[in-house]
Amino acid sequence: MSPTDTDVEKTARQLFEEEAGRPWEVACGPRGPSSASPLPAATEAEKESYRQRARENLDAGGSR
Repeated sequence: MSPTDTDVEKTARQLFEEEAGRPWEVACGPRGPSSASPLPAATEAEKESYRQRARENLDAGGSR
């Protein structure tokens, strides 16, 4: 059974935040992006890279 998009996204986000130490997304409040975190969020290229890694990890049975 192949992983769902939700599983891939959750795994990719977890990998990125653990390895890069940066947020996956910038929280947006009513007044725009939050300035609570000075660290930049993941770029689309980084997200896609981590999604691919997550897919591979999930396809391999979750082993890293």
